[in-house]
Amino acid sequence: FFFNDTATTEIYTLSLHDARPIYWENTTGKIYNFIRGLSPYPAAYTNIANKKHFMLKIFKSEKNIKKHTLKSGNIISDNKSFIKISTLDGYIDLKELQLQGKKRMNTKEFLNGFDVSGYRIINKS
Repeated sequence: FFFNDTATTEIYTLSLHDARPIYWENTTGKIYNFIRGLSPYPAAYTNIANKKHFMLKIFKSEKNIKKHTLKSGNIISDNKSFIKISTLDGYIDLKELQLQGKKRMNTKEFLNGFDVSGYRIINKS
């Protein structure tokens, strides 16, 4: 084995500014892997809005490949125990998330203090 210590390789360090928005019109598998790849730092995020606009970081999710007729980016929730977002070919079930200015928490804890009814994704790209 030959080691060349004169050759250098530059490594890019991720920063907070490297957080990336989720493109909800991708396939479920691509979105799931995107979230996993950016978790825990810098994190994948989406923007949601009703009367107020919030950034929502997503740290853990599950993929659910299932045919549906919804547009990509629709938020589905019972406001008690689950939140899922429609994708091109299924759903992403949100398991651990963080609303801007709040602490990171699981979906049930999040829904205890935040009603997602009427919210919509405002960044689909």
